[in-house]
Amino acid sequence: MDNQAMKNLGFKIGVSSAKILRRAQELNRLIQLRCSSLALNDSCRAVMCFELAATEHKHPINKESAVQLSGVNKKVYANSFKTLQTLLGLNPTVTIRDLAVQFGCVGVIEHANQVLQSYHKEFEDKVSEAARDDVDFSKPLFTGAALYTICKRQKIKVDKTKLVEMTGARRGTFDKLCAEMEKHATQLFGEKKSKQSKRHHSWMDDLEKSFEDGASLPKQSKGDQDSSSSKQDDYEEWKRRILEGVPDTNK
Repeated sequence: MDNQAMKNLGFKIGVSSAKILRRAQELNRLIQLRCSSLALNDSCRAVMCFELAATEHKHPINKESAVQLSGVNKKVYANSFKTLQTLLGLNPTVTIRDLAVQFGCVGVIEHANQVLQSYHKEFEDKVSEAARDDVDFSKPLFTGAALYTICKRQKIKVDKTKLVEMTGARRGTFDKLCAEMEKHATQLFGEKKSKQSKRHHSWMDDLEKSFEDGASLPKQSKGDQDSSSSKQDDYEEWKRRILEGVPDTNK
């Protein structure tokens, strides 16, 4: 695709910056050299180059128009875009704070960072120095897993589907990493507290209990039994009036 065609395409998806245009053209050339095995048509490749360049410069684009102009459906576009990001080494860096602000759970930032640091340290202790350079713990997969692990422990609801999509990983990969993060969270903060079911007694329950306790008293005479029965009937009538909102006429 020539320069003018690229420029026209940029306008259609909301990009007019000369700087972003130059970066998109540069990425387009890199893809043709390094990623020739990817089955992308010219339009699709060019659109993705614009999105990558715009992302680097924090410039919004019309995503709906981008997908339409690419000539592929939304799912194919998203998967191809993530693959391209990885091949070019352009995966975005996302901090735990960035994610916490976006998902409304800033209260877990400190604990999530501690879990990620603990996981990172264990990883470095187990692998060779060369292997360490291949893993970037600032990527959304790791920061997202640490954040979700702490949110789950503290019973804070976050949109897991959206979070997994942002990481660019498969659900199974994300879940396995979260399980590993949970081990570190347990070491740092202890076992998760189990949910204990507690029955909250109302004042009416307590009052009924006091009447029921009377049944365990020593055997009463017939006169006392008649009196107790009368009191029980009075109580039942009074309770019915209270529950139905009927005024107590005995006052």
